[in-house]
Amino acid sequence: RSTLFPYTTLFRSALAFLGTCSLKKAKRIVEQQLIEQAMAHSGGNRSRAAELLEISYPSLLQKLRELRISRE
Repeated sequence: RSTLFPYTTLFRSALAFLGTCSLKKAKRIVEQQLIEQAMAHSGGNRSRAAELLEISYPSLLQKLRELRISRE
């Protein structure tokens, strides 16, 4: 597994949100943060970001559309 992302911080953020929102919203927030970090780390290279996230390229494209994340 990649050590690129500070999982502890993300999980704490998600847990903090659970008190004020649904699991669905907390999951979306964590996914968005991870994808944004992967996109930044890869310099906007979506193929590399998908590799970092250990998801397929089509899955990343779908998430980018769902979460309205632009190529950075």
